[in-house]
Amino acid sequence: MALAFVLLVWVAMTVAANVYVARYASAIPFMDDMELVDALLPDARVGWDYLWSQANEHRILLPRLVYLAGLHLTHDFQFGMYFQVWAQSALALGLAVFAGRLRGRASFADAFFPLLLLHWGNAENFLLGMQITIAIPTVLTSTFVALALRKGGAPGHGAAIGMAACAFLLPLNGGFGLMQLPPLLAWMLGAAWCLRRSESAEERATARVFAVGALATLALVAFYFVDFRFPPPSTRTLDLPAIARTAAQFLSLDLGPVAERWRILAPLTVFGFAGLAVGFALSAWRTRAERGRVAAVLAGVAAAVSIALAIGVARSPMGYSAGLANRYVILPTPFWITSFLALCVFGPRWIAHAAQGLACLALVVVLPLDFRYGAWRGGIHLGGSNALYESIGAGLPYEEVVDQNWRAFYPTPEGFGARLLQLREAGYPPFEALAAGKGWPASDAHFMFDPRPRKIDAPEKGRPRRLKDGYAFVLRADNAILIGAPPTATELHARFGMLPNTWNGSAPDGARTAGLRVRVEANAKGAPTRVLFERELRPATVAADRGAQTLQVALPREAELELVLRMQALSGAAGELDVGWWGDVRAQ
Repeated sequence: MALAFVLLVWVAMTVAANVYVARYASAIPFMDDMELVDALLPDARVGWDYLWSQANEHRILLPRLVYLAGLHLTHDFQFGMYFQVWAQSALALGLAVFAGRLRGRASFADAFFPLLLLHWGNAENFLLGMQITIAIPTVLTSTFVALALRKGGAPGHGAAIGMAACAFLLPLNGGFGLMQLPPLLAWMLGAAWCLRRSESAEERATARVFAVGALATLALVAFYFVDFRFPPPSTRTLDLPAIARTAAQFLSLDLGPVAERWRILAPLTVFGFAGLAVGFALSAWRTRAERGRVAAVLAGVAAAVSIALAIGVARSPMGYSAGLANRYVILPTPFWITSFLALCVFGPRWIAHAAQGLACLALVVVLPLDFRYGAWRGGIHLGGSNALYESIGAGLPYEEVVDQNWRAFYPTPEGFGARLLQLREAGYPPFEALAAGKGWPASDAHFMFDPRPRKIDAPEKGRPRRLKDGYAFVLRADNAILIGAPPTATELHARFGMLPNTWNGSAPDGARTAGLRVRVEANAKGAPTRVLFERELRPATVAADRGAQTLQVALPREAELELVLRMQALSGAAGELDVGWWGDVRAQ
Protein backbone atom coordinates (compact mmCIF):
# COMPACT_ATOMS: atom_id res chain seq x y z
CA MET A 1 0.00 0.00 0.00
CA ALA A 2 2.75 2.45 0.99
CA LEU A 3 4.83 1.68 -2.10
CA ALA A 4 1.80 2.11 -4.36
CA PHE A 5 1.12 5.51 -2.77
CA VAL A 6 4.73 6.61 -3.26
CA LEU A 7 4.68 5.50 -6.90
CA LEU A 8 1.44 7.42 -7.43
CA VAL A 9 2.98 10.59 -6.01
CA TRP A 10 6.09 10.05 -8.15
CA VAL A 11 3.99 9.69 -11.31
CA ALA A 12 1.94 12.78 -10.43
CA MET A 13 4.99 14.94 -9.72
CA THR A 14 6.79 13.70 -12.85
CA VAL A 15 3.78 14.47 -15.02
CA ALA A 16 3.41 17.90 -13.38
CA ALA A 17 7.08 18.73 -14.04
CA ASN A 18 6.81 17.64 -17.68
CA VAL A 19 3.62 19.68 -18.06
CA TYR A 20 5.44 22.69 -16.63
CA VAL A 21 8.20 22.47 -19.24
CA ALA A 22 5.70 21.87 -22.05
CA ARG A 23 3.58 24.83 -20.98
CA TYR A 24 6.15 27.47 -20.08
CA ALA A 25 9.53 26.56 -21.57
CA SER A 26 10.60 28.16 -24.84
CA ALA A 27 12.41 26.65 -27.78
CA ILE A 28 14.31 29.95 -28.00
CA PRO A 29 17.46 29.92 -25.84
CA PHE A 30 17.62 32.31 -22.90
CA MET A 31 20.64 33.66 -21.03
CA ASP A 32 23.22 30.88 -20.46
CA ASP A 33 21.66 28.74 -23.19
CA MET A 34 22.57 31.51 -25.66
CA GLU A 35 26.26 30.73 -25.08
CA LEU A 36 25.85 27.42 -26.92
CA VAL A 37 24.58 28.98 -30.13
CA ASP A 38 27.97 29.49 -31.77
CA ALA A 39 28.65 25.74 -31.35
CA LEU A 40 25.58 25.00 -33.50
CA LEU A 41 26.67 26.96 -36.57
CA PRO A 42 27.37 24.95 -39.74
CA ASP A 43 31.10 25.68 -39.60
CA ALA A 44 31.44 25.30 -35.81
CA ARG A 45 34.34 23.23 -34.53
CA VAL A 46 33.43 21.74 -31.17
CA GLY A 47 36.65 20.27 -29.86
CA TRP A 48 38.51 19.95 -26.59
CA ASP A 49 39.35 23.67 -26.39
CA TYR A 50 35.69 24.60 -26.57
CA LEU A 51 34.41 21.91 -24.21
CA TRP A 52 37.10 22.60 -21.59
CA SER A 53 36.94 26.40 -21.83
CA GLN A 54 35.66 28.31 -18.84
CA ALA A 55 32.08 29.52 -18.52
CA ASN A 56 32.65 32.24 -15.95
CA GLU A 57 34.50 30.33 -13.21
CA HIS A 58 33.20 26.91 -14.29
CA ARG A 59 34.54 24.19 -16.58
CA ILE A 60 31.35 22.40 -17.61
CA LEU A 61 32.56 19.74 -20.02
CA LEU A 62 29.97 17.12 -19.07
CA PRO A 63 26.87 19.38 -19.26
CA ARG A 64 28.09 20.81 -22.57
CA LEU A 65 28.53 17.33 -24.02
CA VAL A 66 25.09 16.22 -22.85
CA TYR A 67 23.32 19.38 -23.98
CA LEU A 68 25.04 19.64 -27.38
CA ALA A 69 24.39 15.97 -28.09
CA GLY A 70 20.73 16.52 -27.26
CA LEU A 71 20.55 19.64 -29.42
CA HIS A 72 22.00 17.84 -32.42
CA LEU A 73 19.50 15.01 -31.94
CA THR A 74 16.40 17.14 -31.29
CA HIS A 75 17.20 20.59 -32.74
CA ASP A 76 15.35 21.93 -29.68
CA PHE A 77 16.71 23.85 -26.68
CA GLN A 78 13.91 22.37 -24.58
CA PHE A 79 15.95 19.15 -24.49
CA GLY A 80 18.01 20.53 -21.59
CA MET A 81 14.86 21.34 -19.63
CA TYR A 82 13.28 17.94 -20.16
CA PHE A 83 16.61 16.28 -19.36
CA GLN A 84 16.53 17.86 -15.90
CA VAL A 85 13.00 16.59 -15.29
CA TRP A 86 13.89 13.06 -16.42
CA ALA A 87 17.14 12.95 -14.42
CA GLN A 88 15.50 14.22 -11.25
CA SER A 89 12.51 11.94 -11.75
CA ALA A 90 14.80 8.91 -12.10
CA LEU A 91 16.71 10.00 -9.00
CA ALA A 92 13.49 10.45 -7.01
CA LEU A 93 12.21 7.00 -7.97
CA GLY A 94 15.53 5.32 -7.25
CA LEU A 95 15.87 6.97 -3.84
CA ALA A 96 12.28 6.18 -2.85
CA VAL A 97 12.76 2.48 -3.61
CA PHE A 98 16.22 2.51 -2.00
CA ALA A 99 14.90 4.09 1.21
CA GLY A 100 12.37 1.27 1.55
CA ARG A 101 15.12 -1.32 1.18
CA LEU A 102 17.33 0.41 3.74
CA ARG A 103 14.47 0.55 6.21
CA GLY A 104 13.26 -2.94 5.41
CA ARG A 105 9.83 -1.77 4.27
CA ALA A 106 8.25 1.01 2.22
CA SER A 107 6.78 4.05 3.96
CA PHE A 108 4.27 6.69 2.92
CA ALA A 109 6.98 9.19 3.89
CA ASP A 110 9.12 8.02 0.95
CA ALA A 111 6.99 10.36 -1.19
CA PHE A 112 9.49 12.87 0.23
CA PHE A 113 11.80 12.33 -2.77
CA PRO A 114 9.49 13.26 -5.68
CA LEU A 115 8.10 16.14 -3.61
CA LEU A 116 11.64 17.41 -2.99
CA LEU A 117 12.98 17.06 -6.53
CA LEU A 118 10.09 17.72 -8.93
CA HIS A 119 8.07 20.70 -7.67
CA TRP A 120 7.33 23.83 -9.72
CA GLY A 121 9.39 25.96 -7.36
CA ASN A 122 12.30 24.66 -9.42
CA ALA A 123 11.10 27.04 -12.15
CA GLU A 124 14.31 28.81 -13.11
CA ASN A 125 16.05 25.48 -13.61
CA PHE A 126 13.22 23.85 -15.54
CA LEU A 127 13.14 26.91 -17.84
CA LEU A 128 16.89 27.04 -18.55
CA GLY A 129 18.53 24.06 -20.20
CA MET A 130 22.09 24.79 -19.05
CA GLN A 131 20.94 24.23 -15.47
CA ILE A 132 21.71 20.59 -16.11
CA THR A 133 25.02 21.89 -14.72
CA ILE A 134 23.24 21.77 -11.35
CA ALA A 135 21.03 18.72 -11.93
CA ILE A 136 23.89 16.36 -12.84
CA PRO A 137 26.00 17.03 -9.69
CA THR A 138 22.87 16.55 -7.58
CA VAL A 139 22.35 13.11 -9.12
CA LEU A 140 26.04 12.21 -8.73
CA THR A 141 26.34 13.29 -5.09
CA SER A 142 23.09 11.60 -4.07
CA THR A 143 24.09 8.39 -5.87
CA PHE A 144 27.49 8.40 -4.14
CA VAL A 145 25.86 8.65 -0.70
CA ALA A 146 23.26 5.99 -1.51
CA LEU A 147 25.94 3.53 -2.64
CA ALA A 148 27.95 4.19 0.52
CA LEU A 149 24.89 3.51 2.71
CA ARG A 150 23.81 0.41 0.81
CA LYS A 151 25.06 -2.06 3.42
CA GLY A 152 27.05 -2.20 6.63
CA GLY A 153 30.74 -2.85 6.45
CA ALA A 154 32.76 -2.24 3.30
CA PRO A 155 30.94 -1.43 0.05
CA GLY A 156 31.06 -4.10 -2.61
CA HIS A 157 33.42 -3.92 -5.56
CA GLY A 158 30.67 -2.78 -7.95
CA ALA A 159 29.45 -0.09 -5.54
CA ALA A 160 33.02 1.16 -5.17
CA ILE A 161 33.39 1.51 -8.94
CA GLY A 162 30.12 3.45 -9.08
CA MET A 163 31.20 5.77 -6.26
CA ALA A 164 34.59 6.39 -7.86
CA ALA A 165 32.87 7.22 -11.16
CA CYS A 166 30.53 9.69 -9.42
CA ALA A 167 33.45 11.41 -7.73
CA PHE A 168 35.46 11.61 -10.96
CA LEU A 169 32.56 13.12 -12.90
CA LEU A 170 31.75 15.82 -10.33
CA PRO A 171 34.56 18.28 -11.32
CA LEU A 172 33.42 18.06 -14.95
CA ASN A 173 30.32 20.03 -13.89
CA GLY A 174 32.21 23.13 -12.82
CA GLY A 175 32.19 24.61 -9.35
CA PHE A 176 28.79 23.09 -8.58
CA GLY A 177 30.37 19.64 -8.63
CA LEU A 178 33.89 20.59 -7.60
CA MET A 179 32.83 22.25 -4.35
CA GLN A 180 30.90 19.16 -3.21
CA LEU A 181 33.85 16.90 -3.85
CA PRO A 182 36.26 17.35 -0.86
CA PRO A 183 34.21 15.43 1.76
CA LEU A 184 33.47 12.63 -0.71
CA LEU A 185 37.14 12.33 -1.65
CA ALA A 186 38.06 12.27 2.04
CA TRP A 187 35.62 9.39 2.57
CA MET A 188 37.11 7.44 -0.35
CA LEU A 189 40.68 7.92 0.85
CA GLY A 190 39.70 6.96 4.39
CA ALA A 191 37.94 3.83 3.16
CA ALA A 192 40.93 2.90 1.00
CA TRP A 193 43.26 3.27 3.98
CA CYS A 194 41.07 1.24 6.34
CA LEU A 195 40.51 -1.60 3.87
CA ARG A 196 44.03 -1.84 2.45
CA ARG A 197 45.06 -4.73 4.74
CA SER A 198 41.73 -6.45 5.11
CA GLU A 199 41.71 -10.24 5.28
CA SER A 200 39.04 -10.21 2.55
CA ALA A 201 40.35 -10.16 -1.01
CA GLU A 202 37.18 -8.37 -2.15
CA GLU A 203 37.69 -5.62 0.43
CA ARG A 204 41.32 -5.17 -0.64
CA ALA A 205 40.09 -4.87 -4.24
CA THR A 206 37.56 -2.28 -3.07
CA ALA A 207 40.37 -0.37 -1.37
CA ARG A 208 42.33 -0.30 -4.63
CA VAL A 209 39.29 1.00 -6.51
CA PHE A 210 38.84 3.81 -3.98
CA ALA A 211 42.55 4.67 -4.02
CA VAL A 212 42.82 4.75 -7.81
CA GLY A 213 39.54 6.64 -8.13
CA ALA A 214 40.56 9.23 -5.57
CA LEU A 215 43.99 9.77 -7.13
CA ALA A 216 42.52 10.05 -10.62
CA THR A 217 39.99 12.58 -9.35
CA LEU A 218 42.69 14.59 -7.58
CA ALA A 219 44.69 14.65 -10.82
CA LEU A 220 41.62 15.90 -12.67
CA VAL A 221 41.10 18.63 -10.06
CA ALA A 222 44.72 19.72 -10.46
CA PHE A 223 44.27 19.82 -14.23
CA TYR A 224 41.06 21.84 -13.74
CA PHE A 225 43.11 24.72 -12.37
CA VAL A 226 45.74 24.76 -15.12
CA ASP A 227 45.32 28.17 -16.82
CA PHE A 228 42.25 28.78 -14.64
CA ARG A 229 41.25 32.41 -14.13
CA PHE A 230 38.47 34.02 -12.16
CA PRO A 231 36.59 36.16 -14.68
CA PRO A 232 36.39 39.91 -14.16
CA PRO A 233 34.44 41.17 -12.37
CA SER A 234 34.41 38.47 -9.68
CA THR A 235 33.72 39.07 -6.03
CA ARG A 236 34.79 37.00 -3.05
CA THR A 237 34.76 37.70 0.66
CA LEU A 238 36.12 36.30 3.91
CA ASP A 239 33.44 38.02 6.00
CA LEU A 240 32.48 35.04 8.17
CA PRO A 241 29.02 36.28 9.30
CA ALA A 242 28.07 37.07 5.69
CA ILE A 243 29.35 33.68 4.50
CA ALA A 244 27.44 31.85 7.24
CA ARG A 245 24.24 33.79 6.51
CA THR A 246 24.41 33.09 2.78
CA ALA A 247 25.26 29.42 3.35
CA ALA A 248 22.29 29.01 5.71
CA GLN A 249 20.01 30.68 3.17
CA PHE A 250 21.26 28.33 0.47
CA LEU A 251 20.65 25.19 2.53
CA SER A 252 17.17 26.40 3.52
CA LEU A 253 16.24 26.19 -0.18
CA ASP A 254 15.57 22.49 0.46
CA LEU A 255 12.06 23.80 1.16
CA GLY A 256 11.98 25.62 -2.19
CA PRO A 257 11.38 29.31 -2.96
CA VAL A 258 9.32 29.67 0.23
CA ALA A 259 12.67 29.97 2.03
CA GLU A 260 12.73 33.60 0.92
CA ARG A 261 9.53 34.23 2.90
CA TRP A 262 10.23 31.99 5.86
CA ARG A 263 13.62 33.47 6.77
CA ILE A 264 13.61 31.84 10.24
CA LEU A 265 11.22 28.89 9.97
CA ALA A 266 12.81 27.46 6.79
CA PRO A 267 16.39 27.15 8.13
CA LEU A 268 15.09 25.88 11.49
CA THR A 269 13.14 23.15 9.69
CA VAL A 270 15.99 22.19 7.36
CA PHE A 271 18.72 22.20 10.02
CA GLY A 272 16.50 20.53 12.61
CA PHE A 273 15.83 17.57 10.33
CA ALA A 274 19.49 17.26 9.32
CA GLY A 275 20.72 17.68 12.90
CA LEU A 276 18.46 14.89 14.14
CA ALA A 277 19.71 12.55 11.42
CA VAL A 278 23.38 13.33 12.03
CA GLY A 279 22.90 12.88 15.77
CA PHE A 280 21.48 9.38 15.37
CA ALA A 281 24.22 8.50 12.88
CA LEU A 282 26.96 9.60 15.28
CA SER A 283 25.43 7.50 18.04
CA ALA A 284 26.22 4.43 15.93
CA TRP A 285 29.94 5.23 15.65
CA ARG A 286 30.83 2.83 18.46
CA THR A 287 29.63 -0.05 16.27
CA ARG A 288 32.71 -0.80 14.19
CA ALA A 289 30.81 -2.29 11.24
CA GLU A 290 28.75 0.91 10.89
CA ARG A 291 31.59 3.44 10.92
CA GLY A 292 31.81 3.51 7.14
CA ARG A 293 28.13 4.39 6.84
CA VAL A 294 28.33 6.95 9.65
CA ALA A 295 31.24 8.58 7.83
CA ALA A 296 29.22 8.48 4.59
CA VAL A 297 26.38 10.40 6.27
CA LEU A 298 28.86 13.00 7.49
CA ALA A 299 30.42 13.19 4.01
CA GLY A 300 27.05 13.68 2.30
CA VAL A 301 26.00 16.42 4.71
CA ALA A 302 29.45 18.01 4.51
CA ALA A 303 29.30 18.02 0.70
CA ALA A 304 26.17 20.19 0.85
CA VAL A 305 27.74 22.42 3.50
CA SER A 306 30.89 22.71 1.36
CA ILE A 307 29.02 24.05 -1.68
CA ALA A 308 26.97 26.28 0.64
CA LEU A 309 30.13 27.85 2.07
CA ALA A 310 31.60 28.26 -1.42
CA ILE A 311 28.46 30.13 -2.49
CA GLY A 312 28.75 32.21 0.67
CA VAL A 313 32.30 33.22 -0.22
CA ALA A 314 31.47 33.99 -3.85
CA ARG A 315 27.96 35.40 -3.64
CA SER A 316 27.44 37.10 -0.27
CA PRO A 317 28.97 40.39 -1.57
CA MET A 318 26.05 40.54 -4.02
CA GLY A 319 23.48 41.25 -1.33
CA TYR A 320 21.81 40.19 1.89
CA SER A 321 19.67 37.52 0.19
CA ALA A 322 22.30 36.21 -2.25
CA GLY A 323 21.93 32.62 -1.01
CA LEU A 324 18.23 32.50 -1.89
CA ALA A 325 18.62 32.66 -5.68
CA ASN A 326 15.97 30.37 -7.15
CA ARG A 327 18.40 28.79 -9.60
CA TYR A 328 20.02 27.07 -6.59
CA VAL A 329 16.82 25.29 -5.46
CA ILE A 330 17.85 21.80 -6.55
CA LEU A 331 21.52 22.11 -5.53
CA PRO A 332 21.26 21.73 -1.71
CA THR A 333 18.89 18.74 -1.87
CA PRO A 334 21.66 16.18 -1.05
CA PHE A 335 21.64 17.79 2.42
CA TRP A 336 18.12 16.52 3.09
CA ILE A 337 18.46 13.39 0.96
CA THR A 338 21.43 12.24 3.06
CA SER A 339 19.54 13.09 6.25
CA PHE A 340 16.46 11.10 5.19
CA LEU A 341 18.54 8.05 4.27
CA ALA A 342 20.51 8.33 7.53
CA LEU A 343 17.28 8.09 9.51
CA CYS A 344 16.36 4.96 7.54
CA VAL A 345 19.60 3.34 8.74
CA PHE A 346 20.24 4.77 12.20
CA GLY A 347 17.04 6.34 13.51
CA PRO A 348 14.87 4.57 16.11
CA ARG A 349 11.85 3.30 14.24
CA TRP A 350 9.10 5.59 15.53
CA ILE A 351 11.27 8.70 15.84
CA ALA A 352 12.64 8.24 12.33
CA HIS A 353 9.17 7.58 10.94
CA ALA A 354 7.80 10.72 12.62
CA ALA A 355 10.70 12.93 11.48
CA GLN A 356 10.51 11.68 7.90
CA GLY A 357 6.74 12.13 7.89
CA LEU A 358 7.04 15.71 9.16
CA ALA A 359 9.66 16.53 6.49
CA CYS A 360 7.34 15.10 3.85
CA LEU A 361 4.43 17.08 5.31
CA ALA A 362 6.48 20.29 5.16
CA LEU A 363 7.03 19.73 1.43
CA VAL A 364 3.30 19.13 0.95
CA VAL A 365 2.45 22.35 2.82
CA VAL A 366 4.68 24.47 0.56
CA LEU A 367 3.59 22.68 -2.63
CA PRO A 368 0.79 25.19 -3.47
CA LEU A 369 3.28 28.03 -3.03
CA ASP A 370 5.68 26.22 -5.36
CA PHE A 371 2.96 25.91 -8.01
CA ARG A 372 2.07 29.58 -7.64
CA TYR A 373 5.70 30.69 -7.90
CA GLY A 374 6.35 28.44 -10.90
CA ALA A 375 3.29 29.73 -12.76
CA TRP A 376 4.33 33.34 -12.11
CA ARG A 377 7.93 32.78 -13.24
CA GLY A 378 6.81 30.70 -16.21
CA GLY A 379 4.40 33.41 -17.36
CA ILE A 380 7.20 35.98 -17.42
CA HIS A 381 9.46 33.60 -19.33
CA LEU A 382 6.83 32.68 -21.88
CA GLY A 383 5.88 36.33 -22.33
CA GLY A 384 9.43 37.17 -23.38
CA SER A 385 9.45 34.34 -25.89
CA ASN A 386 6.08 35.32 -27.36
CA ALA A 387 7.15 38.96 -27.66
CA LEU A 388 10.21 37.98 -29.71
CA TYR A 389 8.14 35.77 -32.01
CA GLU A 390 5.67 38.63 -32.52
CA SER A 391 8.29 41.28 -33.28
CA ILE A 392 10.09 39.07 -35.81
CA GLY A 393 6.81 37.89 -37.31
CA ALA A 394 5.78 41.53 -37.77
CA GLY A 395 8.85 42.08 -39.96
CA LEU A 396 10.43 44.69 -37.68
CA PRO A 397 13.95 45.90 -38.49
CA TYR A 398 16.82 44.17 -36.74
CA GLU A 399 17.69 47.13 -34.52
CA GLU A 400 14.13 47.41 -33.30
CA VAL A 401 13.83 43.68 -32.58
CA VAL A 402 17.01 43.80 -30.50
CA ASP A 403 16.01 46.96 -28.62
CA GLN A 404 12.57 45.60 -27.75
CA ASN A 405 13.62 42.12 -26.61
CA TRP A 406 17.20 41.91 -25.35
CA ARG A 407 16.41 42.37 -21.64
CA ALA A 408 14.45 39.12 -21.50
CA PHE A 409 17.15 37.06 -23.20
CA TYR A 410 20.65 38.32 -22.50
CA PRO A 411 22.53 40.75 -20.23
CA THR A 412 23.54 43.09 -23.09
CA PRO A 413 21.85 44.18 -26.33
CA GLU A 414 25.00 43.64 -28.38
CA GLY A 415 25.37 40.08 -27.10
CA PHE A 416 21.73 39.31 -27.80
CA GLY A 417 21.94 40.83 -31.28
CA ALA A 418 24.97 38.76 -32.22
CA ARG A 419 23.39 35.53 -30.99
CA LEU A 420 20.12 36.31 -32.73
CA LEU A 421 22.02 36.41 -36.02
CA GLN A 422 23.66 33.10 -35.19
CA LEU A 423 20.29 31.51 -34.40
CA ARG A 424 19.11 32.59 -37.83
CA GLU A 425 22.15 31.06 -39.49
CA ALA A 426 21.77 27.80 -37.56
CA GLY A 427 18.04 27.61 -38.35
CA TYR A 428 16.94 27.43 -34.71
CA PRO A 429 13.84 29.07 -33.20
CA PRO A 430 12.50 31.65 -33.68
CA PHE A 431 13.74 31.28 -37.28
CA GLU A 432 12.65 27.69 -37.92
CA ALA A 433 9.28 29.06 -39.07
CA LEU A 434 9.77 32.83 -39.32
CA ALA A 435 11.83 34.84 -41.78
CA ALA A 436 13.75 37.89 -40.61
CA GLY A 437 12.52 41.32 -41.65
CA LYS A 438 14.16 43.50 -44.26
CA GLY A 439 17.50 45.12 -43.65
CA TRP A 440 18.88 42.52 -41.26
CA PRO A 441 22.70 42.18 -41.20
CA ALA A 442 24.36 39.13 -42.66
CA SER A 443 24.16 36.20 -40.32
CA ASP A 444 27.83 35.33 -40.23
CA ALA A 445 30.05 36.56 -37.41
CA HIS A 446 32.24 38.57 -39.81
CA PHE A 447 29.59 40.61 -41.58
CA MET A 448 31.45 43.82 -40.70
CA PHE A 449 34.31 42.79 -43.05
CA ASP A 450 34.14 43.15 -46.84
CA PRO A 451 35.63 40.92 -48.08
CA ARG A 452 35.38 38.34 -45.30
CA PRO A 453 38.59 37.36 -43.49
CA ARG A 454 40.54 34.41 -44.82
CA LYS A 455 41.97 33.66 -41.40
CA ILE A 456 41.88 35.06 -37.87
CA ASP A 457 44.73 34.36 -35.45
CA ALA A 458 43.84 35.30 -31.87
CA PRO A 459 44.29 33.83 -28.37
CA GLU A 460 40.50 33.61 -28.02
CA LYS A 461 37.68 33.39 -30.52
CA GLY A 462 36.39 36.84 -31.45
CA ARG A 463 32.72 37.77 -31.37
CA PRO A 464 30.50 40.29 -33.12
CA ARG A 465 29.10 42.95 -30.82
CA ARG A 466 26.91 45.96 -31.20
CA LEU A 467 28.74 48.96 -29.78
CA LYS A 468 27.63 52.54 -29.42
CA ASP A 469 29.06 53.39 -32.84
CA GLY A 470 27.69 50.33 -34.66
CA TYR A 471 28.62 46.70 -35.11
CA ALA A 472 32.13 45.52 -34.47
CA PHE A 473 34.22 42.38 -34.22
CA VAL A 474 35.81 42.20 -30.77
CA LEU A 475 38.89 40.14 -30.02
CA ARG A 476 41.82 40.04 -27.61
CA ALA A 477 45.40 40.90 -28.50
CA ASP A 478 47.74 39.73 -29.85
CA ASN A 479 45.79 39.06 -33.01
CA ALA A 480 45.99 39.16 -36.78
CA ILE A 481 43.16 39.22 -39.32
CA LEU A 482 44.04 38.24 -42.89
CA ILE A 483 41.97 39.67 -45.73
CA GLY A 484 42.42 39.14 -49.44
CA ALA A 485 42.00 42.48 -51.24
CA PRO A 486 39.94 42.39 -54.46
CA PRO A 487 42.03 43.19 -57.59
CA THR A 488 40.03 46.37 -58.15
CA ALA A 489 40.39 47.69 -54.57
CA THR A 490 42.30 50.96 -54.23
CA GLU A 491 41.55 51.94 -50.62
CA LEU A 492 40.97 50.37 -47.21
CA HIS A 493 38.47 51.99 -44.87
CA ALA A 494 37.89 50.80 -41.30
CA ARG A 495 36.84 51.77 -37.81
CA PHE A 496 38.69 50.46 -34.77
CA GLY A 497 39.07 51.07 -31.06
CA MET A 498 39.10 49.58 -27.57
CA LEU A 499 36.23 48.68 -25.25
CA PRO A 500 35.62 51.25 -22.47
CA ASN A 501 35.84 48.71 -19.65
CA THR A 502 39.45 47.98 -20.65
CA TRP A 503 40.67 51.46 -19.80
CA ASN A 504 38.16 53.24 -17.53
CA GLY A 505 39.12 51.45 -14.30
CA SER A 506 35.84 49.56 -13.92
CA ALA A 507 37.65 46.23 -13.46
CA PRO A 508 37.38 44.90 -9.86
CA ASP A 509 41.00 45.72 -9.05
CA GLY A 510 40.93 49.02 -10.95
CA ALA A 511 43.27 47.63 -13.61
CA ARG A 512 43.61 49.38 -16.97
CA THR A 513 45.11 48.37 -20.26
CA ALA A 514 48.39 49.91 -21.33
CA GLY A 515 46.95 50.10 -24.83
CA LEU A 516 47.29 48.52 -28.25
CA ARG A 517 49.43 49.01 -31.33
CA VAL A 518 47.20 48.90 -34.42
CA ARG A 519 48.87 48.05 -37.73
CA VAL A 520 47.76 47.37 -41.27
CA GLU A 521 50.28 45.46 -43.38
CA ALA A 522 50.26 44.59 -47.07
CA ASN A 523 51.77 41.37 -48.39
CA ALA A 524 52.20 40.65 -52.08
CA LYS A 525 53.92 37.79 -53.84
CA GLY A 526 57.60 38.50 -54.30
CA ALA A 527 57.46 41.83 -52.42
CA PRO A 528 58.50 42.69 -48.86
CA THR A 529 55.85 43.36 -46.22
CA ARG A 530 54.78 47.01 -46.21
CA VAL A 531 53.23 48.81 -43.24
CA LEU A 532 50.31 50.88 -44.56
CA PHE A 533 49.11 52.16 -41.22
CA GLU A 534 50.36 52.15 -37.64
CA ARG A 535 49.04 53.84 -34.53
CA GLU A 536 49.25 53.37 -30.78
CA LEU A 537 46.06 53.58 -28.71
CA ARG A 538 46.50 54.60 -25.06
CA PRO A 539 42.91 55.35 -24.02
CA ALA A 540 43.65 55.19 -20.28
CA THR A 541 45.79 58.34 -20.56
CA VAL A 542 44.98 59.89 -23.95
CA ALA A 543 41.39 61.10 -24.32
CA ALA A 544 41.64 61.25 -28.12
CA ASP A 545 42.28 57.50 -28.22
CA ARG A 546 38.88 56.71 -26.69
CA GLY A 547 35.86 55.75 -28.73
CA ALA A 548 35.75 54.88 -32.41
CA GLN A 549 38.81 55.69 -34.53
CA THR A 550 38.91 55.65 -38.33
CA LEU A 551 41.49 54.88 -40.96
CA GLN A 552 41.64 55.35 -44.72
CA VAL A 553 44.73 54.16 -46.58
CA ALA A 554 45.63 53.73 -50.23
CA LEU A 555 46.32 50.17 -51.31
CA PRO A 556 49.31 49.26 -53.51
CA ARG A 557 48.46 48.04 -56.99
CA GLU A 558 49.57 44.44 -56.64
CA ALA A 559 48.12 41.15 -57.79
CA GLU A 560 47.01 38.78 -55.02
CA LEU A 561 47.37 41.45 -52.33
CA GLU A 562 46.84 40.22 -48.78
CA LEU A 563 46.07 42.66 -45.98
CA VAL A 564 46.91 41.89 -42.34
CA LEU A 565 45.11 43.82 -39.61
CA ARG A 566 47.05 43.50 -36.35
CA MET A 567 46.45 44.51 -32.74
CA GLN A 568 49.36 44.02 -30.36
CA ALA A 569 49.50 44.75 -26.63
CA LEU A 570 51.78 47.65 -25.74
CA SER A 571 52.57 45.93 -22.43
CA GLY A 572 54.36 43.14 -24.29
CA ALA A 573 52.31 40.18 -23.04
CA ALA A 574 48.62 40.47 -23.86
CA GLY A 575 46.35 40.49 -20.81
CA GLU A 576 42.62 40.15 -20.17
CA LEU A 577 42.07 43.89 -20.73
CA ASP A 578 43.99 44.15 -24.00
CA VAL A 579 40.84 43.89 -26.10
CA GLY A 580 40.20 45.79 -29.32
CA TRP A 581 37.66 45.83 -32.10
CA TRP A 582 37.28 46.36 -35.84
CA GLY A 583 34.19 47.60 -37.64
CA ASP A 584 33.10 48.54 -41.17
CA VAL A 585 36.29 47.16 -42.72
CA ARG A 586 36.02 47.73 -46.49
CA ALA A 587 38.61 47.14 -49.20
CA GLN A 588 37.06 49.04 -52.12
